[in-house]
Amino acid sequence: MSEAFAKEGAQVIATDINQEKLQELDATPGIRTRNLDVTQKEEVKALADELDRVDVLFNVAGFVHHGTILECEESDWDFTMSLNIIDAVGEGTVDTPSLRDRIQSRPDPEQAFKDFMARQRIGRMCTAEEVAHLCVYLASDESAYVTGSELVIDGGWSL
Repeated sequence: MSEAFAKEGAQVIATDINQEKLQELDATPGIRTRNLDVTQKEEVKALADELDRVDVLFNVAGFVHHGTILECEESDWDFTMSLNIIDAVGEGTVDTPSLRDRIQSRPDPEQAFKDFMARQRIGRMCTAEEVAHLCVYLASDESAYVTGSELVIDGGWSL
């Protein structure tokens, strides 16, 4: 996401709880990085107080419990819902490191991957870059009349 906006000329402040992942962006022109936990209101407020102006804000944080709903502790469910429930972009299965970790955590990773792929109506998973392109569009003048909508990018899965 950060790289897509920087490529369009935006000055980006990329935040994450994972400092190691942020370091991958340090050399990218137009991107500054900062360690931040978006679930901590005080941290978010401290960053907001430092900024003069924000034109576009994307919270790309997310969490999915590894395993079935029956294996999910109530605290994991509560955390997932509080972090993931507010969204303007409804993405389907996105091929990310997090998804790959979930697949690898299954008893049969090869079958888990096949199961994920079997649900993809267009025969492949969405890429993070495709989600980023949609978000760049939403931040652009071209989307000026788009408001109050959830945009679904799931390769037809929800049809």
